[in-house]
Amino acid sequence: GLGDVYKRQHVKRVDLPRMARETLHERALERSRKSSGDARGRAAKIDPESVAVVAFGGSYGGMLATWFRAKYPHLVDGAVAGSAPIWSFIGESPPVDPNAFALGVSFDATAWGGSPPACEGNVRRAFAELLSRASSGRGVASVAEPLRLCGGSSAPRDADDIARLAYWLQDAFDYLAMGNFPYPDSYILMGDGTLPAFPFRAACEKSAGDPRLARETRRDPDASLRVLADFADVYYNYTRALPCFDFKGSDAGGPNAASAADSSLWDWQFCTEMFMPTARDGVRDIFFSQPWNETRARRRCLETWGVEPRSRWADTTFGGRRLFALSNVVWSNGALDPWSRLGVNRDTDFLGVLDSRRGLAAVSIPNGAHHLDFFWSRDDDDEDVRRARTEETALVRRWIQEKHAAVGARKGRNGVVVA
Repeated sequence: GLGDVYKRQHVKRVDLPRMARETLHERALERSRKSSGDARGRAAKIDPESVAVVAFGGSYGGMLATWFRAKYPHLVDGAVAGSAPIWSFIGESPPVDPNAFALGVSFDATAWGGSPPACEGNVRRAFAELLSRASSGRGVASVAEPLRLCGGSSAPRDADDIARLAYWLQDAFDYLAMGNFPYPDSYILMGDGTLPAFPFRAACEKSAGDPRLARETRRDPDASLRVLADFADVYYNYTRALPCFDFKGSDAGGPNAASAADSSLWDWQFCTEMFMPTARDGVRDIFFSQPWNETRARRRCLETWGVEPRSRWADTTFGGRRLFALSNVVWSNGALDPWSRLGVNRDTDFLGVLDSRRGLAAVSIPNGAHHLDFFWSRDDDDEDVRRARTEETALVRRWIQEKHAAVGARKGRNGVVVA
């Protein structure tokens, strides 16, 4: 099945000796704890009676900032967490929706996400057309030209190759959605190049945005596959120098070497500490059926990295949705960021964690993607990201003032702390 193809081929394993992999495993299990521990050590060197400490982090760093405040409230007085998907783990109640990320990507393909209205349906039909060609040798060979694939050994040869190709194309959608920023930026490409402003929309505005395409594909089914090629072109061909796509070779791991390494390292993190259920169905989202199967995911991790995930470690260690003892954290999420549905916002706060009296707030950035508010300020910033930063700044200022007021109240006139 598609999941087995993904397991065997989509994630590239770093080939390490067994001893080295075991050592890496132990280090990975300590990574979150060490990140918090390092910060704890630095904070502990600061006199908590003389200065306020606030943690900042985006993405995984936002998760750590949240957990740092939760675990060490005596050392850190607040946290600003951007695009932090802390509610994405097994063991939460209500349970995490494994399709949440895919639904977030699909939102960017809709008119509500700023794309041409036809894009959503055209993409869904394109993936269906691609997978339909896996049933015959002639069908497999026929995808190369409309998808602009390189020939020779790089050309798809069987149904497994079609599945591998589908996952490779899907990655372009995921990263363009995370990087759907309102101006050209290099973040998603690890600084190696620049994606255009609103890159997901830019891809949608090509053939995917044509409302006549559904009718045209009845005459020319290849027209549907060109939709997928357009998305690959924006993401993988950002240099504008690729004559074709080598999805089995040089382009397999990502658009450049740094992106490929980052993807591989995050897969390691997924297989050890950050075991987040993920699924797609091709009905609610624009992709194809990829049901969550924990047994299969655990087996893939063992075969790929030689490790088994600790399924409920994150939820047990950090509390999941049970944050009722927490205070002084502001979470920000961009509506265009697929991770936003797994973070803390008004739409996902089913248990009433958000509470202004305890300094727990959620800031929404309608035109923002992955932790846009953590980027450098620009003259052309939209009003919504300016507003988000203003709200975050006001909360940080409040926490600092509350800290100094509390310390002052505990001190006598001679500066001695009163119990």
